[in-house]
Amino acid sequence: MKRKSRIPMIPAALAGLGVLILSGCFNVLDPSREQGEDAGSAGGSVTIRVSGSPEAARTLYPRAEFSKIVLSFTPKGGQTAYGPETLPTGESSVVLTGLENGNWEVSAKGYVQIDANGDGTIGGGEEFEAASSSPVSFTIISGSAQVNIPLSAEPMASGGTGYFSYSVSFPPGKVDTASLRFTTPNGGVVYDSSTSAYIGEKDLKANPSGTISLAPGYYLVRIELQNIYQRAGRTEIVHIYPNMETRADYTFTPADFTDFIVLSGTVDIKIDGIRPDYAYVSAYKSESYGSWGDQLGYGDVQWDGGTGVSTGTWKVGILPSSPARNVILEVSTQSGGFSKWWETGVTVTVSNTDYPNIPITINKQTLTLSGTAAVTVNGSSFGAGPDEYIQVSLYDKDGSEGNYGNQIGYGSVNTGDGTWSMVIEKPASPVTYYIELIAWINNSNVSYSKRNVKSVFVSGADVSGITVTHDFTVLSGTAVITANGYSLPAGTSVSIYLSPNPNGYGQIGYANVGADGTWSMSLDVTPASGTYYFGVDIWTSSYYNPNVRTITFPTGSYSGIAITHNFSQ
Repeated sequence: MKRKSRIPMIPAALAGLGVLILSGCFNVLDPSREQGEDAGSAGGSVTIRVSGSPEAARTLYPRAEFSKIVLSFTPKGGQTAYGPETLPTGESSVVLTGLENGNWEVSAKGYVQIDANGDGTIGGGEEFEAASSSPVSFTIISGSAQVNIPLSAEPMASGGTGYFSYSVSFPPGKVDTASLRFTTPNGGVVYDSSTSAYIGEKDLKANPSGTISLAPGYYLVRIELQNIYQRAGRTEIVHIYPNMETRADYTFTPADFTDFIVLSGTVDIKIDGIRPDYAYVSAYKSESYGSWGDQLGYGDVQWDGGTGVSTGTWKVGILPSSPARNVILEVSTQSGGFSKWWETGVTVTVSNTDYPNIPITINKQTLTLSGTAAVTVNGSSFGAGPDEYIQVSLYDKDGSEGNYGNQIGYGSVNTGDGTWSMVIEKPASPVTYYIELIAWINNSNVSYSKRNVKSVFVSGADVSGITVTHDFTVLSGTAVITANGYSLPAGTSVSIYLSPNPNGYGQIGYANVGADGTWSMSLDVTPASGTYYFGVDIWTSSYYNPNVRTITFPTGSYSGIAITHNFSQ
């Protein structure tokens, strides 16, 4: 793959921003200065330079090219005020001659404009302050030697919004699907900081370039291009800083694509004796079956005839493997509003050659569960507000002691009357299933869930009139966590826990602290009266304290809970 380099020349120690170097000097060719005479208040000259070095590969940092750098000077000995002085776009040095002799302080601010037009140039929008420095002292004295003063412009630690701009080009006739996925480093979902909308998979065929607004931190970007026989892609860590743009530009050529091997065969699929409207076959790694991230590939079923014909063919392209590995096949079907994954029981061993003539047969019977559901949050009704949604899910395990089990089915709760229904596979024998309630606000990071709200006994017939209710106890607030008195690096994962024990055992709630320092926690149980303990954990280190603050139930306030803690070592 050929990559157009737009990663700036920047020193790694400064995480993507420039170093300003000031040099104070006098004119050694001036006879009066050679004789040691006082030059009066005319002063010498100050040369300001911007320097840097390349960053590590496979990591994207913000653009270090400022739209302008503003230098502010403070006289410390009664000299005439000077400045500010502005370095425009592209300028890396400036010579100033108007400063009087004496002691001075200088500080710098770097500004950027987001690439609004996607053409790789600075400009097209409002200027934002992206970097600032502490004041640095220097002295201009007649007859003195050159003075070198390093001035570091460090990124602002928090606040504001950063931007990720991308542009991807590829041979259009060679690509069936082209996608860009944006996640946290551990695979979590990401939200646009300007709109609060969930950033899903971007279709690069429809929109090969764009800009995403993000909270400061570290993210993972995956680009994947695919046709039925080949695939190409790229995965990188992206650093986002406040009011700065990180840009990625890629050009894929035919040589970047790796050939798939093709699994193919026949199907015979009947659901309640009828062929589904739509079906496709997926291949998974057998050692991590069930994880979406380990899906190797999928392909649509092509039916042999009209709606009455249940037979067809399929093919799935996956990357070759050495040594050979086992691959599990699954089938997904959709009929009307009912969609379902079905285990096929088929496992094949593949290496670096095609594997044809694999037969798959699905013949399933279904039944329907239905009822009503009502959710409250801290005693207030939920589900009728803007973008509020409730879902009923069914599992074969109660979720106790990590025994999460398999999801059997799910159904959305109607906003108006609270009714819900779901279609599930008819069990081979009578069985007890367990209901989970999930409530969330769309286009936000607010969500609540509760396993084993109710159990349902299912035999061979539909079950109706299932009433499900739950009141979620939700705590929320802010967290300011430091280490040895310093703010944590942007992107550090911090978690808040709640436990009835000061040693942290028996946790009943958990929440991640957002980039803006806020958190929201849905408790697993309704707390009994008494004292509970908040704990803090920094994922990327050994820092953990199970008791940084207490709360007593019943409480008059479930929000605005401030947690502050400094880890010292």
